[in-house]
Amino acid sequence: MTDEHLWLQGKLREICIELGYDAELEVDVAGARVDLRVESAPFPFAFEVQRVSTDFTARRQAREQNGMRTLWLLPESDRQKNTAKGKRKRDPLFSEPSVRLGYRDGPSADAKVLTVDQLRSDVWQGDGSTEVHLIAGVTVGKLGHDKLSFRSSRLPLQAFLQQVLDGSREWYPQRAIQGANGGTWAGWLLGDDVKKYKAEVVAVREMRERREEAARAAAEEAAREKADREREARERQAAAARAEDDEARARCEREQREPMAPRDISGPREATDPALPPEPVRSNSRKPWWRRLLGFFVG
Repeated sequence: MTDEHLWLQGKLREICIELGYDAELEVDVAGARVDLRVESAPFPFAFEVQRVSTDFTARRQAREQNGMRTLWLLPESDRQKNTAKGKRKRDPLFSEPSVRLGYRDGPSADAKVLTVDQLRSDVWQGDGSTEVHLIAGVTVGKLGHDKLSFRSSRLPLQAFLQQVLDGSREWYPQRAIQGANGGTWAGWLLGDDVKKYKAEVVAVREMRERREEAARAAAEEAAREKADREREARERQAAAARAEDDEARARCEREQREPMAPRDISGPREATDPALPPEPVRSNSRKPWWRRLLGFFVG
């Protein structure tokens, strides 16, 4: 083990004892060593300081078969890979129950990161006079202001371990944490925050359903009103058509009941002066001579 590994093991045991938990270093579990076994309820924890790549999946499953949960503590001084079998090997920090372990020179958010050279000379191989603040980060989830998402956050290591050991903060293998660039990964979430998140999801879903129902009701009401207007328009048109038909029938009946006036088929008459006697009609034909002679003698 390196000086860093040994120092972190001792620091973790010290923190657990301060929190009131029994913790034992280098415990043999199923033929393998556990860095720190912490007796907590309802199940013990195996705290593993992992600086190098390993088969995270197989080792975690072996702990689970022996009734232990695993917490991987991955120092930011190294980068680890999962050497598990299979083609798809995700970064263990974002897939296994792990947390990034950072070294800071103070407790504030703007505290400086201690370099490896500083840690090696002043902490891991030093006399312990240099104060180091251990920070748990990256996979520590914090509920967003909208209560509909979790963001990556940081906690002092002691506060984080207290929440993990008392069961108030648990590992969620689903992709719960959301990064600034849109990526998601598993993480450690507070149970109370998860309840708030689920309640908000239900409230938003119910509100959306109410809005959709109101929109459907409004659309149906608009459709009914349109149908009523169209029906009324058709009824008005039908009423107007019936009125025209009634008027036409009434006109036909009146014409059939009234007698027809005699029609004057004579041609145009010449205007006469009523003061003058009618002019005698002259015959254009003349009597034969013998009739005129007979009339003269007979009278």
